[in-house]
Amino acid sequence: MWFGRTYVKAEDAHLRGWVAMIRKEYQKLQNGEQSNLAAIQMKRLSDIGFDFNPRKLKNNTSNDKRWEVNFQLLKEYKERQGDFTLRKGEDRKMIRMIKRIRLDYKKKQRGDRSGLTDERIANLEEIGFDFQRKETPYKVRDVPRSWEERFQQLLQFKEEHGHCLVPQISGGILGEWVRRQRCQYKKLMASERTSLTHEKALRLSSIGFCFDASSRFKGTIRTIQK
Repeated sequence: MWFGRTYVKAEDAHLRGWVAMIRKEYQKLQNGEQSNLAAIQMKRLSDIGFDFNPRKLKNNTSNDKRWEVNFQLLKEYKERQGDFTLRKGEDRKMIRMIKRIRLDYKKKQRGDRSGLTDERIANLEEIGFDFQRKETPYKVRDVPRSWEERFQQLLQFKEEHGHCLVPQISGGILGEWVRRQRCQYKKLMASERTSLTHEKALRLSSIGFCFDASSRFKGTIRTIQK
């Protein structure tokens, strides 16, 4: 430890090598491989603030800050243009950003690695982001965009089918939205950062929304305790 941190001075060769070895063993655990690093050793290192993956932490922090900046630019673009249709003469950086988000969304839909988290998708939906490319500024897609519009679509689904169990595979956009609500609900219950507020969760609960999809196979539906 140096000056209250677990960063090793360059001249401390032996200690630097030991730290590198610890991080290598930790990476093996992350990859599901056999490692010489025991749980009690990890705890003792964590207790003194040891950083097992400083590069990842730095990259994650940088990515989060960059996302916040880009998200603010998207909000300003929406306020200025009214939608996310790409027009001729538009700023190249904005065009690349919107195209990248749509590409990442497609990857996530396929189950591939994507830079879009459920929370980021929920934030984009709140500002009405259109994940599908529009061929012309005059073409309007009849697809709910905000949380409220998706909720109304879910109400319509329930009216037609008598339940809120939207198919995950064949349910299209609504099925994907329902899946994200369940993921966000788990975060809410764990007191983690989430886009799902208690008010929204209660509204879902009031219409018999199933927060635990596995429970339907047991003949039960878990809802929020009011």
